[in-house]
Amino acid sequence: MQVIGGEYWLVPSVEQAAELAAEQAGSQPDYLSQVLGPAEYFATGRDALFAVLQALPQPTVWLPDLVCLSLVTACRQAGKQVCSYAVGADLLPRDIPLTMDAANAVIVVIHYFGVYNPLLPAWAGQRGLTVLSDVTHLLFDAAALQACNQASDYVFASLRKSGPWPDGGLLASRRQALPQADLPGRLDFVALRAAGLLLRGLSASQGFADNENLAWLREAESLLDRAPAGAHACSYLSRQLLAGWAPQQQLAPMAVNFQTLRQGLPASCQLLNAAASYPLHALCAFASSAQRDQVRSRLAAAGCFAPIHWPVAGLPVVNTLASCILSLPCDARYRTEDMQRILSVIQDETR
Repeated sequence: MQVIGGEYWLVPSVEQAAELAAEQAGSQPDYLSQVLGPAEYFATGRDALFAVLQALPQPTVWLPDLVCLSLVTACRQAGKQVCSYAVGADLLPRDIPLTMDAANAVIVVIHYFGVYNPLLPAWAGQRGLTVLSDVTHLLFDAAALQACNQASDYVFASLRKSGPWPDGGLLASRRQALPQADLPGRLDFVALRAAGLLLRGLSASQGFADNENLAWLREAESLLDRAPAGAHACSYLSRQLLAGWAPQQQLAPMAVNFQTLRQGLPASCQLLNAAASYPLHALCAFASSAQRDQVRSRLAAAGCFAPIHWPVAGLPVVNTLASCILSLPCDARYRTEDMQRILSVIQDETR
């Protein structure tokens, strides 16, 4: 039984290597540079955010209250004070403080799970605020990605969740000069991640247990979490893989998978990113944290890894959505029958 969800894997077989080479031969080079223009590649998204914040004079960063701890930590390590604004169930901001001062604050806008939010960058731009857009969840939507880049001073992203890349953090801007990734790459992190991704692919193609690859990937993340953010460069391996990335070929199956989940989810499970075009996950809100955790446990037993975005430990402010949301994988690696497997578990648990 194929495991649904989790990390992408590096090419695990000669046959799949040939398929990948054929895909890349027909793709246009460097999709991200074509869509975004000038870009700098860091080891991680948090490194990219840290580097741009270090270059900005404003002492305060406004973050949404639905956020991962790594972004909060990167802001603090860049010497910034962190303030929070609220995000609603529509994944859009609410109750934005009107006291934000362009001379003293920058604002980070997260475009959650494929839902592009044009209103907040426009509002902030009219007030002279420096806008940093996190486009990690918009990478497959070229039109939204381009529009977001034009509306923001900077866009940044963590890349390694969207493809078989051991590392990668993007920083781009059509308006501003970009800080450079002038520190050495995170070689220990990359080595563990690359080994784990390769093992995951081999276990998937040859049917042996994947416990070791999970241990290596967890250790890689733990190693990263213990290290301070910095302007570390993206690895050569990931840059080469990114140069041939052709996401256009993945859009149709992603849209079908997302539509399958959207149509099959029970009414008691609210799909928060229903407006998205090409999300990697369907973001669902359950009636309670207990129900969410039970569904997640049942999904794991059925061979589906559904992550929680994001754990709340250590966050200065916690959005109430964080206690009940679950991310259901729907990317192009999977088929309609895989989505039906997910739906079957959820339907059983929410009757």
